[in-house]
Amino acid sequence: MSLKHCGPVVPLIRSHGTQGLAEHESSSSNYVCEGQRPLTVILAWLAAKEKHLEKYRSIWLQRGFDVLTVKMSPYQFLVPSIGAKNLITDLLKFLYTSRKHYKDIILHCFSVGGYEYGEMLTQLQDKNYLKQISMNSSESENQVKSQIDKLIKGIIMDSPVNIHGAPNGIARAITDNSFLVKFVENAINYHLKVAYPIATKHYMEASDNAHSNYIKAPSLFFASEADPIGMPWMSLKLKECWEKLGIPVDFKCFKNSGHVQHFPMYPEEYTKNIDNFLSKVNFET
Repeated sequence: MSLKHCGPVVPLIRSHGTQGLAEHESSSSNYVCEGQRPLTVILAWLAAKEKHLEKYRSIWLQRGFDVLTVKMSPYQFLVPSIGAKNLITDLLKFLYTSRKHYKDIILHCFSVGGYEYGEMLTQLQDKNYLKQISMNSSESENQVKSQIDKLIKGIIMDSPVNIHGAPNGIARAITDNSFLVKFVENAINYHLKVAYPIATKHYMEASDNAHSNYIKAPSLFFASEADPIGMPWMSLKLKECWEKLGIPVDFKCFKNSGHVQHFPMYPEEYTKNIDNFLSKVNFET
């Protein structure tokens, strides 16, 4: 899918597959400071519907941010070697080529967006990927990496899922039928066992890089006691790892909201936490 953009002129990147970089929207509000607007990159959950994503875009557009939405299909997740990896390469190319227009970026990662963030870190530490991302730029691989690293000013994790929760999450993204959910979940668990070279090893590598996160940007985690997919212990484990690395992490655990359902159930509290977080990373809304 192509990007839709209403703000500064930026290069358009086409993603691989039917899902990808979409709905690049520009805010009509004034930027939080005079000059360039910041950008929020939404790494959406699997099978996210536009009517739901629009509510999250509105949070950021109302606060003076432009928004780029990244959508990954279940297929792209299941075969990352030719799916998710290409998608993330496209995203990093966009961030690199747009660096003169967007110098301040917030990542808002939902569910498998946690895996996508780990994949971003994987590619930013691989010279072969950095060569692709630079697209024949005169800058060295280290310069390309540094240029992208410094753009990321904050990271928000909403219901992040690790490899143990992925089968159930994908199954529920594909179907609401309880019988089929169990069938699909079992099939994905089998896939993880037999598809190590094309799938599982990439998940493990991304997970390792996410837990050893070298980007020290302040972070905010949302979780819920009632989430059966992105359970709070997953967020707490990642939070503990990041704090040991010196990364400041805020953590909000709701009582009754389901998977990626915290904002619909607790809109005022959710946005209040975002505003408090933005103030900590020197954005005033």
